[in-house]
Amino acid sequence: MAIHKKQVYLIHSWAGIIAGIGLLILSVTGTVLCFKSDLEPIVYPELVAFKNAQPVKSYDALYKEAAEAYPDYFMLRIYAPSERDETYKAIMFGKKNIEDDIHIYYTQTGWKQLPDRWLHVVEELHVYLLMTRYTGMVFNFLLSAALVCVSITGFWIYRKPIFNILSFKTPLQLKSLANWHNNIGLISLVFCSIMGSTALIITFPSAFSGPVKARVLQTEMISGNLDDLIIKSIPFKGDSTEKLNNITFLHDKLQFHYNNPFYKNGALGEFTRVVLDTKTGEKVKRSGKSETELMRALNSCVSFHYGNFGGLTIKILYSLSGILLSLIVVTGGLLYFKRTKKISWNKKTVKANAVAVTAAQRFKQTVTYWSVFFTGFFFIGALLGLFMGQPFRSGVYLTVLLLFPFVLNMLLLAVFLLFYHLTRLIRRRKTTQFISSYSSISLYFFTPTLAWYVLVYVW
Repeated sequence: MAIHKKQVYLIHSWAGIIAGIGLLILSVTGTVLCFKSDLEPIVYPELVAFKNAQPVKSYDALYKEAAEAYPDYFMLRIYAPSERDETYKAIMFGKKNIEDDIHIYYTQTGWKQLPDRWLHVVEELHVYLLMTRYTGMVFNFLLSAALVCVSITGFWIYRKPIFNILSFKTPLQLKSLANWHNNIGLISLVFCSIMGSTALIITFPSAFSGPVKARVLQTEMISGNLDDLIIKSIPFKGDSTEKLNNITFLHDKLQFHYNNPFYKNGALGEFTRVVLDTKTGEKVKRSGKSETELMRALNSCVSFHYGNFGGLTIKILYSLSGILLSLIVVTGGLLYFKRTKKISWNKKTVKANAVAVTAAQRFKQTVTYWSVFFTGFFFIGALLGLFMGQPFRSGVYLTVLLLFPFVLNMLLLAVFLLFYHLTRLIRRRKTTQFISSYSSISLYFFTPTLAWYVLVYVW
């Protein structure tokens, strides 16, 4: 199946048009949330961080106090303080309405609910688009898929200029709006791929599993002592350097998340999750360092998405990249309105007797393009890993995260083509070319990606 540039351009344009406003919102709010941990003590000084914030109390006492202070809610998760002057944080869901969630912090006078200040609104806008939890996750999943689609097709359309710029054959040009759009896209291509890929992984389970169901959570008070269960989970930690990050209350089970404090939120798989039965205290499951490198990489996507590793340098880089993503959306929108008056692509068609691309040439092109993706992803991952002392592992993990959309895309494509061939409702030539081009791109990128995934999984 031949790839038609006009059809790929059509995919790129419509994906950007449909998701434009949503991506603009996510990029602006994401730029702010890069510094969430630094802004929280400023916005909520009486709650998040204050002198001697950590109380000399047990987790069991904290758990029971929260249940007593908020009887209409049940505990979902308790977060341990990460710094000396930070306090305990918890998330609770409503017993009558599970969509009603509250964030509480333990102060010197007990548990206090997080007030609705601007940072809280920014976070809700970024995560749920100010919608209900499930609806917001579905929309975020679609926006993430669109961002990945725009990144892939953008690279495909402008691959020759990209190669020329990277090989220093042609300089960056900023003479026109199109130049600005293309060059900003080139600079932030990897970042857009990171954001789209990791957001897909984060939102995929929530979007396809449906709304959160109360039956999978611990809606009633546990009968055992929480501190005793914590003690029973300690022997299953990955190593002695791991500290308790959070406790999640599942139905008849508790999940204890331990991670290395240097690799926050389990970056590079430096974490262990221990699931214990609340009644017997026996181990139900252990994940994290006992998992394959593939699963550990997928579980590390939260850190890669929010940039909460590597310190202030990573946060600044993520924030600047978020601004660039906003500029891509704005310049892309301006280009679209400009081109509605005058079609941008050339009307001339390729001669019918043009020499067809041979299978060997197509294979060579596929290897070249995928190698650029792979090398770029691995190189960026290695650079991020320099801040954590593990460049090779970071490079491996990042390639896994960024190649994930190709696998997901192939599955979605298979479903789409199944319905298309069953119904045969659309027979127009342009539509057929569109589907052919989309299928070709998916197949070319899926095959080497699958091989890479098999290697990482076996490893």
